[in-house]
Amino acid sequence: MDASVITIEESRSDDKFLSVFRGGVKYGAGLYASIRQRLNQHNCILLGGYFHSGLVEKAMLLFHELERKREDIDIELYTVIIDGLCKTCQLDKAHAIFEKLSLIGLFPNVITYPTIINGLCLEGLLDETKDMLRKTEHNGYSPNNCTYNVIMQGFLKCGKISEMNTFLKEVSGTDFSFDASTVELLIHVLAKDPSLLNMTPQFHSGS
Repeated sequence: MDASVITIEESRSDDKFLSVFRGGVKYGAGLYASIRQRLNQHNCILLGGYFHSGLVEKAMLLFHELERKREDIDIELYTVIIDGLCKTCQLDKAHAIFEKLSLIGLFPNVITYPTIINGLCLEGLLDETKDMLRKTEHNGYSPNNCTYNVIMQGFLKCGKISEMNTFLKEVSGTDFSFDASTVELLIHVLAKDPSLLNMTPQFHSGS
């Protein structure tokens, strides 16, 4: 018999077998995690595709099927669902799913928060947006430049320039800066009503 082969009898007292066994368990666990991660990625891509194609009902059927089967659904997948619902004007459903996350042991991350904030902004719910921003900070996530720009775009789309100025003062101590999308939207708004420039003194100083 090959000396490298470990028999069952030898394994009972052989440290080599224990080492091999533990390695196998670790490899198996890693393989399962990898398969699970790829499956979640596949489901995220599929769900995103359904929403992008306007197949909202099909997306939700798949989502509820995954929930029914108690599949390992991570926060990334829930974020895709929330994003899809927000972009298809179903904010109530998106918000309901967002609110139940903590009940199922999941917590919003740095992508989930801007996603639901963007949904609130799209509906013009700016007070709710600021409440969500405070919740973000309370839960230990510092809003980033992306989050601030999403809110600024919400103010601009709703024509609430005065409220935007107030918010700009509130975030003056941060590293906030307008991104390309916000600048483009701002230029579009000012082109339609140049008088609004007088309500945005920040831009007279070039800041």
